[in-house]
This record gives sequence, structure tokens and C-alpha cells, in this order.
Amino acid sequence: MSLNDLAAAFQYSGAEFRNAKMDMGTAAAAIGVLGDQGIQASSAGTALANMIRYLTLSITGQKAKGAKMLEAMGISKDELVDSYGNLKDLGTLMSVIAEKMGKLSGTAREAAMYNIFGVRGQRAASGLFQAIWNGSNKMQSIIDKANSSEGWTEQITKERMNTPQGRIDALNAAIDNLRVGLGQAMTLFTPLITGIAKVANWISEISNTWGG
Repeated sequence: MSLNDLAAAFQYSGAEFRNAKMDMGTAAAAIGVLGDQGIQASSAGTALANMIRYLTLSITGQKAKGAKMLEAMGISKDELVDSYGNLKDLGTLMSVIAEKMGKLSGTAREAAMYNIFGVRGQRAASGLFQAIWNGSNKMQSIIDKANSSEGWTEQITKERMNTPQGRIDALNAAIDNLRVGLGQAMTLFTPLITGIAKVANWISEISNTWGG
């Protein structure tokens, strides 16, 4: 997927990931897995947001059918939530549920998907489960690569800056910074300039009188 697709997916799912206290690296990995399956941009973001929302409601018992389904599959709340009451990392969550759900028949699996993730969230859940069931566990591999890529951003940025386009970008950034700086300076000096203008007008008015 393109960076624009990734940004659009974050736009529609970022709030849910933040509320669930999941890092954005995990979010990007989940978005990447769905992107491989043709679910991209806002579609991926919306599906993931709904998946996390309904899963949270099922785990906490606010979605009664989802909570009963997790219990029926033999999944306890402690397997999905840490000691502070926060959801465990998405890789762990999906692996635990996938292990149990993978043993169900087709109809039972569909019912479990619907009850736990809702009709709007099961599309994302199914995509992540498929990546686990086919043995690739793509999401975890992306997370591992991201965690081991320290310094990659700095290296790419440095290489970019050494290209003609990179220098043009740097010039444009400098011009933008100058505009911001001048704007702030004008804001600071506006009261002073206004005061001087008032004094000048006062002197001009006096000079036009006989006494002036």
C-alpha cells in the first residue's frame, strides 16, 4: 500500500488504538496485513476500529453475546487483559482467539466472529486470523522488523537530503520556517507599530492647527 493509504487507515483507526493503549507500530502492522488482502486506506482503518471496539466490549462483558462466546470457547478474561486492565498486545489477542476459533466448524466460526467482533469488525478480524492460520503470522513479523529497525528513519532521511529533491524540500522547509518566524515577529511588534501610528497621527493633527 502507499503512504497515503497508510495515513488514511490511521485516520480512521488511530483513536481506537490510542484509547486501547496500543502503540502505532502495532497498528501499522495490522494495517499492513489487511493491505496484503486488498483491504486498504479508510476501509482498513474503519474495519480495525470496529474490530477493536467490539472486541473490547466483548471482553468487558458490555457485549453480552461476545462475552458468552469467548467463555464458550474457553478463553478467560485474564488471557486477553493484563493486570492493569489494559488489553494485551494485538498479536497476543489475535493468537489466543485464533487458536480456539480455528478448531470450530465453519458455521460455528462464523457465529463466533459475528458475536465477538460484530458485523462491522469481523472483516478485519478475519483478515488477521487468516494470516495466523496460514502459518505466516505476518503481523508479528512486521512488528519484529519495526522493532529491529532502529536508525532506519535517520538513514533514509539522510539519504533523501543528499538528493536534489531533498535539497529542494529543505529549502521549502526553510522558507516556511521564515514565514512563520516573520509572522510571529509581526504579531509581537503590531502593538508597537499601532502605537507609533497613533502618535504620528496625533502630531499630524496638531501640526495642521494654527498653534501647531
